[in-house]
Amino acid sequence: MCFVKDEQAHKKLAQTLFYPPRLRSLCTWRRAMKQPNQLTQILEKAVKQQKTVHFLFLTPTVENTTDALSINKKDQ
Repeated sequence: MCFVKDEQAHKKLAQTLFYPPRLRSLCTWRRAMKQPNQLTQILEKAVKQQKTVHFLFLTPTVENTTDALSINKKDQ
């Protein structure tokens, strides 16, 4: 990783190289930091394009279930 100092002498990440696997902790952390910023940019653009936009944030889930194969074995 390569850092550059800005006007206030704060370090800023300038260049980095990421290697597989993608599920490394550093990669997942950076991806988790990047996604809220991308979502904010998308939502701001949507509001600018259409003033009366309504958002629906949906999180699909699955009920806690038991293994279907074990249920079938009990029935036999």
